[in-house]
Amino acid sequence: MRLFHHGGLILALALLTTGCAITPKQPPSDTAQQQWQAHLQTLATLNNWELSGRIAVKTGQESLSGTLHWKQQADFYDIRIIGPLGRGSVSLLGDQQQSVLTTHEGKSFSAGNAQALLHQHLGLDVPLDYLRYWLLGKPAPDLVTEDLQLDETGRLGTLRQAGWEISYRGYTDAPGLSMPARIFINNHLVSVRLVVDQWTIPAS
Repeated sequence: MRLFHHGGLILALALLTTGCAITPKQPPSDTAQQQWQAHLQTLATLNNWELSGRIAVKTGQESLSGTLHWKQQADFYDIRIIGPLGRGSVSLLGDQQQSVLTTHEGKSFSAGNAQALLHQHLGLDVPLDYLRYWLLGKPAPDLVTEDLQLDETGRLGTLRQAGWEISYRGYTDAPGLSMPARIFINNHLVSVRLVVDQWTIPAS
């Protein structure tokens, strides 16, 4: 299924070519480490959240871009990617046991793994199992952390897990938290660019 359209191409290129400069790695200060640990403790209590933004994915010959709406409630997720003029839109609903993918044509497919669904039906290899953690600005707990760099305020700057490099290029204020606003995710085959326009975090 070919999901790229001219409007999506413009958006994807803009996301793919923005923020290419890499800040030299600096060892975090003791204060930054303390802030990071405190931030992790707060994120550990964050089970329900929503975000709205934009996404561009490129893998091999397939691409997908559009606006992104992600709602997470514990293990349940509701992910919607809306392409230009509604074309190329995709929705994913599910949890750790079952996922349902629905295309803009109204076709639905189910499987036990959302990442497998995207690969089988759209030709996209996106690390959805880990994205729910990386979006929050923290390592996925089931993966070995190969590298982790903090910025000067104790927020995640770069992360490497399972062959993926995650780079945090900006943060935004959410109620009581500093949350990622620009995230670049790459391995040698796949590139994912995310820009978060709004975080919604329920009051605790």
